[in-house]
Amino acid sequence: MAREAKAAGLEYVPMVWGPWSVNDNEMARLKAGKEEGLYDSLLAFNEPDLTDQSNMSVSKAIELWPQLESTGLRLGSPAGAAVEDDWVEEFMAIAKEKGYRVDFLTLHVYQDFTHPGSVASLKAALERLHNKYNLPIWITEIGNVDVSTQWWGYNLYQEMSHEVAKKYIKEVGEMLESLDYVERYAWFVDYSDNISGTAYTRLFDITDGSLTPEGEAYKLIENQETTTAEPKTIEPITMQPTTAEATSEEKTKELISSEVITHNKVTTEQKKIAKAKIKKIYKKKKTAKKLKLKIKKLKNVSGYQVAIYKSKKAATKNKKRLFKKNIKKNKVKLVIKSKILRNKKKLFVKVRGYRKNAKGLIFGKWSGIKKVKVK
Repeated sequence: MAREAKAAGLEYVPMVWGPWSVNDNEMARLKAGKEEGLYDSLLAFNEPDLTDQSNMSVSKAIELWPQLESTGLRLGSPAGAAVEDDWVEEFMAIAKEKGYRVDFLTLHVYQDFTHPGSVASLKAALERLHNKYNLPIWITEIGNVDVSTQWWGYNLYQEMSHEVAKKYIKEVGEMLESLDYVERYAWFVDYSDNISGTAYTRLFDITDGSLTPEGEAYKLIENQETTTAEPKTIEPITMQPTTAEATSEEKTKELISSEVITHNKVTTEQKKIAKAKIKKIYKKKKTAKKLKLKIKKLKNVSGYQVAIYKSKKAATKNKKRLFKKNIKKNKVKLVIKSKILRNKKKLFVKVRGYRKNAKGLIFGKWSGIKKVKVK
């Protein structure tokens, strides 16, 4: 494929999609392709924080990273399931600490394209990421996906239509073209006929190859430079403005300046797992080295995941987590031991149930957030 692309005057960008591709044969093939001049960049690890994608821990990705560096190719970060992604943030911090090379930041973006504040919200997020990492950005997936079919209980800001879809394409395209640190972006998907929620993101009519109304709008984006998105079933892991219900001009302005909220896909399997509930949390004696949790027992789960944060805001947004642990056995009384329990006046705790299947762990919804006073 790389040779065919070069012969056609196109740039080919290979991807190491998951950990199983990091082996001697694959690394040798990538090095040979670079030496032959077939490509000079490499994409790495597709949505590793999702069990139905590459499903990797940060520590595993860090362990494998030197092998990707050894190819000599310009190296993109793993692409997380959300724009401002906890998994990627942790990976980038450890990579920097170890002196590992990451040459550009790779993102996936899906929004409520019917919302008037979405483009401004995305621009603000991109600016934060560029200021934080000082790296060029590649958006390897972005599109007009119907997120209401994927975000549990979410209602679109307004009814979808070709006019609304074309307006978003024009505005987001112009915004991305205006940012010199956004090197590339790739529309997802360019064609489809039966993938749920893609009626307003298709650029081509699959029956005759003609441009759709959205394709015509995309074609008009000036000076666009795109990459080829890695093939996969659509995965609407997405971002949206904070206040989707805002209707007044004042609320819309408030929304545009707000932080981006990320949303994970809720699968049918996840819906079958009841929401966890913390019945009680208390520290052991006065040592504050252990926390005991009593959880409402859930049926048909393999265990529970516990997460601890330093503030309620951090817990709500899944940011700056202090502690996370999977308790494999289905216990309703858990004892948490950790150094982070020392020298903290208060902590915020939440739990969720999980079920194990052939692909990995499927998590249910988080419980409410419980505060515990340590001192």
